This record gives sequence, structure tokens and C-alpha cells, in this order.
Amino acid sequence: MREHDLRHYALTSFATTGATLAEVQAFGGHSTAVAAMRYQHAAADRLAELSNMVSPLPKVKPSNVRKIGS
Repeated sequence: MREHDLRHYALTSFATTGATLAEVQAFGGHSTAVAAMRYQHAAADRLAELSNMVSPLPKVKPSNVRKIGS
């Protein structure tokens, strides 16, 4: 294991906890957001997980819908 592997693990873990791109950039000491985006790949999987946690919108019944101004 190399030092870079530990850094990559730490920054990826930081990103998966919900850190923003700016926070990952600051934590990693990156001068550009492009460099920090390297560690956001694992956060992309979390997006699917979060979207599955959101309950679906309630179904609208025509009897519950009124025209605005009525």
C-alpha cells in the first residue's frame, strides 16, 4: 500500500459522508475543483441510494384537484 492509496481512501470516504465538492477540495488541499472531483466517484453511487430513500409522491386523485381560483 502506498501513501497515495491512503490519501485516496481518506478523501473518498470524506466525499461519501456527504461532503460537498468545495469541502473535499479544502480537505485535500486541492487548488482546483477538477482535482477534487477525482474523489467524488463513490458519491455517485450514494445518489442512487438517496433517491431510493425518498418516498414517492402521493398519487393525485381527480376528485382532489380543483382549478385555481375556484
